[in-house]
Amino acid sequence: MPRAERQCRAALARAGASFAEAPPVHEPEDGCRMDHPVLLSDLGDGVALEPPALLTCPMAEATARFMREEVRPAAERHLETSPDTLVQVSAYVCRSRHGSETISEHASGNALDWGAIRFEDGTALDIREYGADEAAERDFFAAIREAACGPFATVLGPGTDEAHADHFHFDLAERNGGAYCR
Repeated sequence: MPRAERQCRAALARAGASFAEAPPVHEPEDGCRMDHPVLLSDLGDGVALEPPALLTCPMAEATARFMREEVRPAAERHLETSPDTLVQVSAYVCRSRHGSETISEHASGNALDWGAIRFEDGTALDIREYGADEAAERDFFAAIREAACGPFATVLGPGTDEAHADHFHFDLAERNGGAYCR
């Protein structure tokens, strides 16, 4: 295993994340490949990932770090509770981008779509647009979205387009010219 992969796994372990090694994924006829995937089931600090997600280690580590450094503080600030479960709706899947022939970042395990977040106080929030009468929820998700632009190369969600109306899409695509955040 390459040194960068070993270092990434060490960082995940230090963060308290729970993960298992997964076998390589090679679907050459479709252009999908992950040489050193992990199956991530917990982001650390008591935040489960449901269902577990097959990802590259860098995407798993970025997600765990983002939850710890940005999402937890935003939840405490805006909602006065802490996250206990991230509900993901898409991790590795061998497919092209929505409406395109270009291979998706999901096809390399380099993307994770968030569908909902559950909290220690028993509440749960779906990823969607929140109105003026839901200011705390709206401000919480706005804070997450703004903070995600940088740690993730692509940030899409409600308001981007119809395909992302009910989830956040975060990925680590290699981009020239900086992050793509909509």
